Amino acid sequence: MGYTGGSTTDPTYRNMSDHTEAMQVDFDPEQISYEALANLVWKSHNPCATPYSRQYMSAIWYHDVQQQAIAQRLRDDSNLRFDGRVTTPVLPLTQFYLAENYHQKYRLQSKPALMKIFHVMYPSFADFNNSTTAARLNAFAAGDGTRRLFEQEVDLYGFSRELLESTLRI
Repeated sequence: MGYTGGSTTDPTYRNMSDHTEAMQVDFDPEQISYEALANLVWKSHNPCATPYSRQYMSAIWYHDVQQQAIAQRLRDDSNLRFDGRVTTPVLPLTQFYLAENYHQKYRLQSKPALMKIFHVMYPSFADFNNSTTAARLNAFAAGDGTRRLFEQEVDLYGFSRELLESTLRI
């Protein structure tokens, strides 16, 4: 989690200025395309919603002209489906600032039994924050993910099934 799109440097939650809260996704294009990820964003929010504020607006951010073209085409497709009422902008990503540690893996950090183990596994918060396992378990802690996905992956996490099942929303 972090902040982007604004004009000030080093924003914080308490001093965000004109930035937007955002999530940056690192992905392997051999596994999933930017288009597939952008499609998920278009399908997972109301693209016609009037933003409450710049801080909480929905947006699609792009890194290069190829991503811009894909995001704009998907926006245009949404605009056709919604009779031109789409408000979600497609914007260039110029700088992404990580949010404070307490915003990272927020749902997972509220699970003391798991965090005790993560602190041993990752004494450095940056390593915890960059952990794929932490990201996956954070999603389950938030109530996302399916029982089927959990069953496919549970043995890869390095935690006991019993601990995960009793702690997460599966």
